[in-house]
Amino acid sequence: MSRGESLARPALRASRLLVALLLLAVGAVVALSGASAASAAPRAAVPAAGGTGKAACTAALTVSNAWQGGYQADVTVTALRALTSWTVTLTGIQVTQAWNVIVVTNPDGSVIIHSGAWNGNLAAGASTTFGFLASSAPPPPPTVTCSTP
Repeated sequence: MSRGESLARPALRASRLLVALLLLAVGAVVALSGASAASAAPRAAVPAAGGTGKAACTAALTVSNAWQGGYQADVTVTALRALTSWTVTLTGIQVTQAWNVIVVTNPDGSVIIHSGAWNGNLAAGASTTFGFLASSAPPPPPTVTCSTP
């Protein structure tokens, strides 16, 4: 590694951190809401179209743990073609914590989950999983969609 490369890496990390912090400042404070033990079965994978009009990826939500007032869920994103990034939209829930993703909560209550630099590149057929905690009373099953920006 050259001296120039070693100096550029901290700047790249800092810019990625800045982007994540800006997303948080614009309303990305994680805020999701409830499911019940009855919803512990995986949700059907939902294909979504990317820029080509063809389905780009699927997202399947599985509730892995539930308690009064909240639950833990995992979402598996599977690429139907090679991807450089992906986005999952969740509606009908309130996220309180998430890992392995960048989260933006919109004023309308929908939650947009963005891949990070570390998990956005997926080969066709490859998958990645992220998790989140949700709070409040169990809502109807959330809508889960997957797309490419």
